Amino acid sequence: MPRPYFDGVVWTDADGYAEVTLPHYAPAVATRFRYELTPMRPHVRAVVATGLAGNRFTIQTDEPHAKVAWRLVPLPADELVATTEASTP
Repeated sequence: MPRPYFDGVVWTDADGYAEVTLPHYAPAVATRFRYELTPMRPHVRAVVATGLAGNRFTIQTDEPHAKVAWRLVPLPADELVATTEASTP
């Protein structure tokens, strides 16, 4: 049984960036994902620099050569609708 999420670990480069490549079918799984990033060193910040485009996204850290665990969890369709309705005035 496949996992209901994508996850992995990457190292950022000398500029603090790492590109994550997901399986080619990832965009077909959901239209929106929740990103979870966990730097493996204390006091390192990690953010999503570029959201999912095709099957890739980019992580940025405030320090170079940082190890970051990541997870993308597909948002269920009902959560997507609730999020959209909550943001509509």
